[in-house]
Amino acid sequence: MPDQDDVAGGERELVLLRGIREDVSQIKDDMTEVKERLSLLEAGYASLSRRVDRIGGDVERIKTRLDLVDAPASAGRPNARINSALPQQVVDDQSERRQGQHQMNEGMMRH
Repeated sequence: MPDQDDVAGGERELVLLRGIREDVSQIKDDMTEVKERLSLLEAGYASLSRRVDRIGGDVERIKTRLDLVDAPASAGRPNARINSALPQQVVDDQSERRQGQHQMNEGMMRH
């Protein structure tokens, strides 16, 4: 026949094990919530990343259209690809702007 100390010790252990079970159950619930929130953050990051990539492409196209970066030459003519898509007035304005910048730079070098 078990003595009282063994029964009391077994009940204490049972209480401790039940407490541990409750703690593990709470941790599982918390982990489920964390995983759901992480999934939302990942989806938001992916969406933002795609938007930034599109904006980067837009900026590159704008720079190319404004002749701020070198574009691939077409048929030996520099900027032929860009200029063929622009109205002649815009192309003329760009040429005048470049000439004005060149003259301004020369003037600054003299002083």
